Amino acid sequence: MKLLFYWEKNVLPTTREFVRSTFQKWEMNYYFEQIRHHLRQGDQRAAIADAMVLWENKVPNGVVLPSENTDWTAKVADECIVDSWALAKITLFKATS
Repeated sequence: MKLLFYWEKNVLPTTREFVRSTFQKWEMNYYFEQIRHHLRQGDQRAAIADAMVLWENKVPNGVVLPSENTDWTAKVADECIVDSWALAKITLFKATS
């Protein structure tokens, strides 16, 4: 779901502005739901392929697509709940001079 949240925050709003003059509201909703479907399944490549149709085969200014190597299963600070358990692995690094 993190992948979907990233797209909802960083990609879809810019896409909405990009296609506002050429698509009707129901068409935008239809295409965006297709993109969301792929993102819920974790298939960013298919989501990008559908988005490229909307973007006329060029990524609009302001759209930053996440790397394919992003680990969407990792926890971020916002997801950590106070008074809950977590496992951590501590690794010590030696400074080189």
